[in-house]
Amino acid sequence: MVPSTQDAVRSLVEQGETEHLVFVASHQTNGRGRQGRVWHQEPGQDISFSVLLEPRNRYPDLLLPMLTAAAVYECVAKHLMHTRHEARIKWPNDVLVDERKLAGILIEAEGKKLWIAGIGMNVNRLEFPKELRAKSTSLTLLTEVYEDRAAVLAELLRSLVKLVTEAEDGHTEPVVAGFGKGLGLIGERVVVTTSTDTHTGVLASVSPGGVVVGESRFSPGEVRALVRAGGGD
Repeated sequence: MVPSTQDAVRSLVEQGETEHLVFVASHQTNGRGRQGRVWHQEPGQDISFSVLLEPRNRYPDLLLPMLTAAAVYECVAKHLMHTRHEARIKWPNDVLVDERKLAGILIEAEGKKLWIAGIGMNVNRLEFPKELRAKSTSLTLLTEVYEDRAAVLAELLRSLVKLVTEAEDGHTEPVVAGFGKGLGLIGERVVVTTSTDTHTGVLASVSPGGVVVGESRFSPGEVRALVRAGGGD
């Protein structure tokens, strides 16, 4: 049990640890999500871990959100293969099933070169705080099977290692393709929201080089939301 896997990895960096470190916690007491939100976790029921990565010149920093989301999506999709449920990536890197949040990702910079990617997934929990009940879910609630957390973690790490290896070998295409599949919006009419405006058009492509909607291109870093036109988020 630790307050936060992100902070635990940060402390290990200060002690000299380098890339590819994975820190797994059975329970976090002070987990956090994006934009200062709290990440709720049920003791002994869910998965929380953080990975230390260093893109160097091997792949763009902006590939990381896509890479981690694609890995989580791939793992979840395999678990739901024989169910009526479908997973999707919600921009930039949450994974939803039936429009309820199953997994979240937080990526934080550590110094000038290192990044810490924290991943939380609801696995076996059956109850959520009142304010989250209508918008959260877990693998067990979806599959009606009590999951082996170690097996789920191993499968998720295999997906992550596969995509990290591709990226470090200079092959960004599998990452971009995996993210695009999970996003499910390529070729659809979408609404892009930035800090200053909204734009509507057909989503042509998404990559670390930009989000292309119609004839407009946006840096992934400036896109606050990317949703199907008329379909909410």
